[in-house]
Amino acid sequence: KGTTEITGGTGSLGITGGSSAFGASVVTGVIDSSVTAVIENSKVNADKDVIVSAEANETIGKSDAPFITVAGGFSTGVTLEGAIDTLIMSSTADAHIKGTKIIDDVAYGITAGRDVSITAQGTDNIFAIGGAVGASSQTGVGATINTIVVDKDVDAYAENTTIDAKQDIKAKATEIDNFFTTVIAAGGAGTTGVAGVVNTNVITSELKAGFNNSTLKAGNKIS
Repeated sequence: KGTTEITGGTGSLGITGGSSAFGASVVTGVIDSSVTAVIENSKVNADKDVIVSAEANETIGKSDAPFITVAGGFSTGVTLEGAIDTLIMSSTADAHIKGTKIIDDVAYGITAGRDVSITAQGTDNIFAIGGAVGASSQTGVGATINTIVVDKDVDAYAENTTIDAKQDIKAKATEIDNFFTTVIAAGGAGTTGVAGVVNTNVITSELKAGFNNSTLKAGNKIS
């Protein structure tokens, strides 16, 4: 099991009694994790269960404490404020049984008195808030750009092996995504106010669960 968390935030503030105020907050959060649980080319004989499990948990921010990126400014002339958030999460959760053990030209695999369970789970949680406010008696500009990229592989499988379980044989891959993002931009001015928001979310995931080129024998069910 692997767990990674990024919390906190950043901010900028520009205030002047003169003609111009500029401020920018730029945040980049990157998580790259890999969790692997394997049995390869082995002979296993268990009285009860054989469990192979991989779990990858990535979190940016929390529901009660989101990751915050803010920028704000005020002037009597021109105020330009921007907040740029880039959050990248790449994770792999891989649980598998592969190959057999050869002893005296005899192939041995996995034998269990009860169940053989192969499970993998990938969980991504993002709680983020981004905002920019530009205020001026003449021209105020506020812009916020928020980009979230998630790339995830979750694999649970048996390949080129032999499994004999008195009860169940199971291979299961699970993906869980929880995203909460709020993006705000405001421009307030006596003459010209401009505000813009760009919010981009890209999620790519691949789930694989099953049995390939294997011999399976279960007393109850295979799933």
